[in-house]
Amino acid sequence: MFADLLMPLADQTPPPLTVWSTAYFLGVNIAALFLVAWLVTSLVARLERTGRGLAHERAERADLAVLHADIIRSLTAGLATVGRGGEILTMNPAGREILGIEGLLEGEKLERWIPDVAAALTGDPAEARGHGIATTSNGARVPVDYTTAPLLDAEGSRRGGIVVFNDLTKVKRLEAALERSRHLAALGELAASLAHEI
Repeated sequence: MFADLLMPLADQTPPPLTVWSTAYFLGVNIAALFLVAWLVTSLVARLERTGRGLAHERAERADLAVLHADIIRSLTAGLATVGRGGEILTMNPAGREILGIEGLLEGEKLERWIPDVAAALTGDPAEARGHGIATTSNGARVPVDYTTAPLLDAEGSRRGGIVVFNDLTKVKRLEAALERSRHLAALGELAASLAHEI
């Protein structure tokens, strides 16, 4: 426009341009362009750093999820999570083994398998310990001990319950064997005292 190479727009009346005003406007525009380029470069670098941080967080979260799954799978006790209505959300392999279940279990009511636990879960507070009888998939009855606790979300609201249970079959067998040993020992003492008296 200063050299009359470009015509001004029809709705604009350009001020009279001098060499100094042209140099000033040109300098301001070039400085603004460099400032915008620096800001864009800075934002891109910050976005890249944030993206790397998010990728690192995602990798750590995935590793934590795998570790969590490994811990749950490696437990020797049965572990079940249930919803507010008593429906099974998840159950670890040890719990499935205790109940003799191989198929899909999620969505079924826990009281079908361990009736005593259902009453403990609906009580208030939902933390309880006790003994009960579990029914396996083939109808066998298995003595279990259990511990229940509320399942809370991130805000602290109750969304269900957690049940940890153990098969007490071996313990009951050992208790029965110990009781038999006591009876035999008592009989032995009685026989020895009778023989002594005779």
